[in-house]
Amino acid sequence: MNNYEAYSKLIAKDYNAVFISEKFLFNNKFFISIFVKEICSSKPPLIVISENYYFLPELVSVPESDLPKVLNSFTEEFLVPVKYDESDVFQNLIANMEELFLNKYFYDMILKGVRNLDQCFLKIIEVVDIVLLPELFVIGRVREEKTEYFVSPNNSLSNGIVKEIISEHKLAKGKLTLRNEFNIKGKLTDTSDLDFFVSKNILTDETIFTVIGIKKSAVTENIKALADALQTQIKAVVFYISSLLKQQRKYITDYLTEVYNRRFFDETVKKELHRSKRHMESFVVIFFDIDNFKDINDKYGHSAGDYILVSLTSHIQSLIRDSDIFARLGGEEFGILLPETEGDGGQFLAEKIRREVAAKTFRFESSKINLTISAGVLAVKNFEDADYDSIYKKSDDAMYEAKKMGKNRVVVSEL
Repeated sequence: MNNYEAYSKLIAKDYNAVFISEKFLFNNKFFISIFVKEICSSKPPLIVISENYYFLPELVSVPESDLPKVLNSFTEEFLVPVKYDESDVFQNLIANMEELFLNKYFYDMILKGVRNLDQCFLKIIEVVDIVLLPELFVIGRVREEKTEYFVSPNNSLSNGIVKEIISEHKLAKGKLTLRNEFNIKGKLTDTSDLDFFVSKNILTDETIFTVIGIKKSAVTENIKALADALQTQIKAVVFYISSLLKQQRKYITDYLTEVYNRRFFDETVKKELHRSKRHMESFVVIFFDIDNFKDINDKYGHSAGDYILVSLTSHIQSLIRDSDIFARLGGEEFGILLPETEGDGGQFLAEKIRREVAAKTFRFESSKINLTISAGVLAVKNFEDADYDSIYKKSDDAMYEAKKMGKNRVVVSEL
């Protein structure tokens, strides 16, 4: 019997018992994974002729020498073929294939990695649209009394109605903000012909929710099961990726200021150097140091010093681009990587930071503290001579040149 005939009998459940060889199992893993649930949902089990034991409840492993005993042990009832409505078998087969698709898609999302939950949510929208193409799909999160949500670009409802649905299901807290870059195209305002599938899951420090809207005329038992399966998968993936990102953040973040640490900064500079060499694009590295920081610690105490570090980094983060990498290199020394930037752009930003810091008064308890910084700006252009060590040294040299020249100034260098 060829494979086609064998699979035809499996689909139709036209068999008394199913015995497969180990070779057939390994050569047809994909198809077996699809059929195994359907086969093993009823008698008889799937029997692999093998000396090996498979850690799968759906597979019974039997040595060839024991086959006569196995066959004799089957009761008469067990050997009577069980007939099924073939249409049900095909419907179950489709459901199994859909589940396999979902598992693969979400697994790939985890395997390939996403850098933030926003990216994760946009990928999830792609999956839901492919599998269900609903009239409405919303995924969002609630944290710190703020609600941010994303909507599928295929959504057919107006944004006002979407907000009403989120509020009606008590999913939102505080300000409600749409995060999608594209505009919602939906204009419909009538939701009377829609069924909604709502899921709300509380993670460690935020709540994740989804809303799926499907026309009542299209809602079948299979669609209900698929919507439930999707929401279960979404919960698992978001929880996993959220945990992963938090662990990763701990690894690459400075414990005090919560900006990037030296390890991550070094790795990113090396990657940017490689990327810039390939595209022949310049980039800038800024090193800066707080002037006379020891005096602040000595006069106001180390708690004041820690407060200054945290407040300063928070303020500087508001002055740089999302694409810029800001890190604490150690003590009171910091670095900023500016991808795809010319020397003039780096000098402009460094001067802006220097001026803002010098003009700002930091208030710690009853004390008012003023401070300045010295910065070195390195424009990396000559990729033939550039490597990580030379970039670090020249940036550091420029910063210390600024200190030698009287502090509270910016020195520009080039490589």
